[in-house]
Amino acid sequence: RSRKLQLRLLCLRSEVALQEEDHKQALTTSAEAIRLDVSEPKALLLLGHARNRVAEYPGALRVLGTARDALEAMPMSELSAKSRALLAQTHCLMGQAHERCRQYAAAKSEIDKALRVDPNHLSTLSTKAAVLHHTGHSRDAERLLWDCLALDPDHVDSRLLLGYIELCSGNCEGCIKTLEDLNKRSSSGNILASQIGAAKAYQALAYECNARNLGKPRLAEDSVRQAL
Repeated sequence: RSRKLQLRLLCLRSEVALQEEDHKQALTTSAEAIRLDVSEPKALLLLGHARNRVAEYPGALRVLGTARDALEAMPMSELSAKSRALLAQTHCLMGQAHERCRQYAAAKSEIDKALRVDPNHLSTLSTKAAVLHHTGHSRDAERLLWDCLALDPDHVDSRLLLGYIELCSGNCEGCIKTLEDLNKRSSSGNILASQIGAAKAYQALAYECNARNLGKPRLAEDSVRQAL
């Protein structure tokens, strides 16, 4: 009983560390949890998530694959709602690791598996949009992200990615508006410091683009300083 409680506490500490972007702590506590139970899917998922954050994608895929195998050992019909959520998140994180390695076919396979478990899994839908963008389907990616925001206007990954795609496509005003909305929502506490930093950087580039289009380079420099 005390072992199970210790495992839960370590997983909770790892989740808090991920939210605070203390990746060293997240890696350490999730690894400790796995030492207590090498087949615990939640601990494996948290270690995979932490490894994704520090760009250790091959290592992330290994532990996430172990988590997936543990969860899929039972028939889908017998999985609890909690286990189904873990399975969807595991496939999502595997999809993200493949996407960041530019392994888009593998990413799409994991995304499809996650969406079969939960068709409205927003992090998976956002990852799907990233794959669409990187494979030349930016319009489809934008439409998908707007669908995500219709489901949850506060979904940070979707709003941040939408702003980035708008910036890449030259829609600087759209990017500014999208990221202004993100900044307004940052007080909710659900946004990471790195996401705030990325939003400011994209917004600065969008302001600079607008100013240069107006033929006002000095205004462009001022806009960048103001955004950052």
